[in-house]
Amino acid sequence: MLDYADELQVGVEELDNGTVVADAGVEAKGGLGAGIYLSRLCMADLADIQPTPIEIDGITIPGVQVATDHPAISCMASQCAMWQINAGEYFGMGSGPARALARKTKELYESLEFEEYADVGVLFIEADALPDEEAAEKIAEACGIDPADLKLAVAPTDSVAGLVQVSARVVETGLHKLFTMGFDIKAIKTGWGRAPIAPVVGKAT
Repeated sequence: MLDYADELQVGVEELDNGTVVADAGVEAKGGLGAGIYLSRLCMADLADIQPTPIEIDGITIPGVQVATDHPAISCMASQCAMWQINAGEYFGMGSGPARALARKTKELYESLEFEEYADVGVLFIEADALPDEEAAEKIAEACGIDPADLKLAVAPTDSVAGLVQVSARVVETGLHKLFTMGFDIKAIKTGWGRAPIAPVVGKAT
């Protein structure tokens, strides 16, 4: 995403502590392409995610298609937004591979029998504002890494990119339901799904 920031209409900023923040819809325009990259980020790049047309009552609308051969890890260990980020007045929901570094939530990773260790962290934050140094440092500390080794991508749900990544949770939503019902999701070998992308409405248009 960072290598194609201009084409994806994504803003990139480096905070004073070295954390890199990619804005895919807060102040920057973002778009469909940025949303696909955000979706891949959320799933730790363990899924094939593509835009696809979906027909509803004879009307063709944009949608997203997701396929993964690593459903438990890509969806539950990475994509599921189980990390509430609170730092001062800043709030957001965290998804992505850095969630596994911080083990948010611990019980989930124990049930998946999954551990992850790395010197760098990448996280998507669903939020209406860009994170500051305080938020970045809190995230980095939870991950056990230096803030300069942290990269964050941000988009609100009322942006095009934000809505794309919401729709790309179509497989995760099913797995999460099965998990809450007590099903052993490690037994699921592959996941596939399609979902329409909601339109941007209101002040966000």
